[in-house]
Amino acid sequence: MSKSSRVISSSSSSRRSSSSRSNNNSSSSIISSSSSSNVIVVIALAVVVVVVVVVVVVVAAAIVVDAAVVVVVLVIKVVVVVVIIAVLVIVVVVVLVIVVVVVALVVVVEALVAVAVIVLLLVVAVIVVLVAVVVVLVVVVAVFIFNEGNRHVDLSKRVRHCMVHRILIWRFSGQSSLAMKSTP
Repeated sequence: MSKSSRVISSSSSSRRSSSSRSNNNSSSSIISSSSSSNVIVVIALAVVVVVVVVVVVVVAAAIVVDAAVVVVVLVIKVVVVVVIIAVLVIVVVVVLVIVVVVVALVVVVEALVAVAVIVLLLVVAVIVVLVAVVVVLVVVVAVFIFNEGNRHVDLSKRVRHCMVHRILIWRFSGQSSLAMKSTP
């Protein structure tokens, strides 16, 4: 080989090495620029993910709060309805108890009045029976006394009549016996 060819080959090799260096430099700059753009993309993606997560969490929290408010309102409404129903049931039970007590008192009073009327009627009946018995006894005693008086009067009349009759008999019998004695 000649000197000129060596120079050409060395210059070409130096060109190659310089071009390879420039290629290496450009590739490293590309790599560094691509790595920095990758970092930016990753950061942007991370920011987007964080924003999405925050939005989802906020929306979920709002939904949970709304649901909790709805549940609390429903529970309050149910409690109010239950309290109203309980109060109505208590009022109805109290009214029914009062009505039953009043009806029972009316029935008891009517029963007591009926018993009092029955007792009064029995007392009146007993008094009437006693008065009737007393009247009957008085009438019987009066009749007995009247009969005894009449019998006594009859007896005295009979006794007198008998005595008069005996006297008459005695007289007449005495006269007849005297007459019989005086006649011969």
